[in-house]
Amino acid sequence: MVLYYLYVAIVYFHKNIFSLFRRQQEKTDFAIKTVQTTTPASPNNPSPSNELTAETQLSFIYDLLEDLKNLFASASKNKMIKEELIQAISSKLNNYPRLKDNEVSEDLNQHIRLEAKEQCNIEISPEDIKRIWHP
Repeated sequence: MVLYYLYVAIVYFHKNIFSLFRRQQEKTDFAIKTVQTTTPASPNNPSPSNELTAETQLSFIYDLLEDLKNLFASASKNKMIKEELIQAISSKLNNYPRLKDNEVSEDLNQHIRLEAKEQCNIEISPEDIKRIWHP
């Protein structure tokens, strides 16, 4: 029974579980940044905050990709037009401001263009991508 309830919790509440870890991670990041301002990092002992930031960033990327996957499935099912899809993607990306001018944004843009083409048969141009990130 325990395994069954664990499976149900993971499948249906994975976003809530990840958000709990993310909040805890942000508290840890804040604590580490506070300690770093009082004790500078040495070249022999690299700062662990880069590792935590990368983990947090991966969590945000994972959440965004899940949201986009659901969005594209819904858009395909409902036969959204290009402008509706662009607006929907833009509203999703507004929930992830940390990824806006990040090194992964180009990869995210490529993913958005490919998924829009494959699932919705909609071509998204580079100008549309700019509109998506900067509404």
